[in-house]
Amino acid sequence: MSQSKRNKKKSPQNEESGGILSVEEHRNVLLDCSGKTSQVSEDILEAIIAGFEFACKAGPLCGEPVRHLKVNLVDFQLSSSEEFSSAEIMRGVGKSIFGSFLTAQPALLEPIYKIIIVVASDLAGESSRILSSRRGKSNLVEQKGLLTTINGFIPVSETFGFSKELRTTTSGKAFWQMFFDHWGKMPQKLTTQVISDLRQSKGLSPEVPKPEKFMEQ
Repeated sequence: MSQSKRNKKKSPQNEESGGILSVEEHRNVLLDCSGKTSQVSEDILEAIIAGFEFACKAGPLCGEPVRHLKVNLVDFQLSSSEEFSSAEIMRGVGKSIFGSFLTAQPALLEPIYKIIIVVASDLAGESSRILSSRRGKSNLVEQKGLLTTINGFIPVSETFGFSKELRTTTSGKAFWQMFFDHWGKMPQKLTTQVISDLRQSKGLSPEVPKPEKFMEQ
């Protein structure tokens, strides 16, 4: 059993807070806002948590991991007249999360690099232009003598060919380094095509499913 499953914390029971059942590797959190999980067996509780963690590993948008999601377990009911397996509980929990997720205006996130460019001051403007042309942003520009340091951020997807363009434009008078900093929301105008491409690369239909697909009729 993982550490997150063992350390169940108690807090007021309502639809905004509850006992923590699981903190998944991508910082997704499952909260028991029903107050019912203490009344079920360990096997059922494990199946509920497993369904949550499974749903977080490959979300319904494009089969990629979900990040920074809070799931409130408001209520659940198990049939007393039928036999059910842990796998069935997992699937039920996963479908519920998928359906709820798709009604919450989900966004596609992309990895963002922090970038530091040190360049001859007379070429700082051109360097900033190249950065902004690739959806990058500079948040600090400092000039010291003949050199200017540009600190900013750039989407990882926009860095292909960046080195060649900057080197050519500055005639090799720029030095830079990039490293992962955070995940940022992708602009809506790019999201639809990226999601479609990712889904097709995974053998999925190009369109994101409707929430109704995961809801019991």
